[in-house]
Amino acid sequence: TSFSFNYLYTYREKGYYGHEGTARLTVSSPFALWFLKNNINFKYYYTFYYLQDKTSFSKNYLYRKFYELKTDSYLEFYRYFSSSKSYLLHTVRPYVSYFYRKKPEPEEFPCFSYYDFITKRRKLLEYGIWQFFSTKYIKNFLSLKLYQQYDFTKTEKSPLTVHQEEKPFSDLYFQLNLNYPSKIFL
Repeated sequence: TSFSFNYLYTYREKGYYGHEGTARLTVSSPFALWFLKNNINFKYYYTFYYLQDKTSFSKNYLYRKFYELKTDSYLEFYRYFSSSKSYLLHTVRPYVSYFYRKKPEPEEFPCFSYYDFITKRRKLLEYGIWQFFSTKYIKNFLSLKLYQQYDFTKTEKSPLTVHQEEKPFSDLYFQLNLNYPSKIFL
């Protein structure tokens, strides 16, 4: 569990400017069910704005709030490869995660920071495989991730209005991380 508060003052020559404060409460709980490892993460955002120049807004004081919920579940499989002087540990972790974001309220608010650009509700399922390679001296010197996402919010529209770039299945993504201490970082 954590709580954070961010304050931002934005000044502009033209248009609205003012103060923004964001309080974020995060609650996270890992747990296991048999061989399945799980994590639930809940975040609540409350942002208030005090506009010194309220151009195009009806009030000086505005606020908005929304929450996010993310659940993760995965299995882990291990395999050791050893020789007389060292060993290699190969870990395979298939996973699935679900992300939900409530649509922020209200509709009209100023944009000062990254969180202000979040305007839509989101329901997203992600699934894939992590692979980790470790040696006696270097943990996870190589990690590979292959995953795909399915966006439920894109399926809620009429099939006649879905554009090519708005298909619910994402592309298949591949991620490679190489961590070799004090020599190379990719």
